[in-house]
Amino acid sequence: MVSTVRLHLRLLAVFTTCLLILSTLGGLAYVVSGAFGSMASTANQLDDSRAVDAAIGALAALKKQLGATTRDNAYWDDAYRNVESVDGAEWSVETWGSITADYPLYDTALVIEGNGKSLMAYHKGEALTDASLSNLFADSLADIVTAARRADFGAESLPLAFVRTREGVAVIGAAAIQPSSENETFDIDEAKVLVFSKQLTSDVVAEIGDTFNIEGLLLTESSDESSMLHAAVHDINGKEIARFMWPPIQPGTASYLRIKQQSQAPDSF
Repeated sequence: MVSTVRLHLRLLAVFTTCLLILSTLGGLAYVVSGAFGSMASTANQLDDSRAVDAAIGALAALKKQLGATTRDNAYWDDAYRNVESVDGAEWSVETWGSITADYPLYDTALVIEGNGKSLMAYHKGEALTDASLSNLFADSLADIVTAARRADFGAESLPLAFVRTREGVAVIGAAAIQPSSENETFDIDEAKVLVFSKQLTSDVVAEIGDTFNIEGLLLTESSDESSMLHAAVHDINGKEIARFMWPPIQPGTASYLRIKQQSQAPDSF
């Protein structure tokens, strides 16, 4: 009788111990799972922040590159002398316009006179009339040209922005064509303004995505996709005119699910 009681007590102790062990293991698994989930969420947030910073950096890089090209060509003694000559239009076409057909830095080159008319206007290798130029850029061209003639815009701070065009969205920059050193005869109010622009085509956007490691990057004028990450594209007045958008990759979640699947897989032995 005593031995039977002892046996029951031992069995009860073993059973209780097993329950405690299983409970501990279950609690530990819950804690570990929660920790992995938290790590996955943090990894997702870090990657989202990286991608947003990369997209903003890409937009800044587009403007910086075009700005350097515009500056080098506008603050140039030969350019100032030649555009003011009787052969100014022909020289401008040979120097800037003719290469717009396949030039990687810009696909539109304009020289706008003090009266607002174009001395030279080329887009993708084709000459533009003032009417077709207005159709391409609408009112945004006047804003950038006006900004280029402001006294507060100098060689280190050219007007650079994004604009809506007939073909979509483009990056644009402008500068008054002037001598590289101070010249008393130079009148910025009547100066001819050099304008360079480049359309952000699907190929250009895809290249940006590859360069800045932003998978699925798109340029859209819609803001309806709330599930997408984005970086705003602004015009010269600070108005949002488009967005870089892309889906969140969520690398943390992908890693968490992969580890979870591996832990739940049956033992191969």
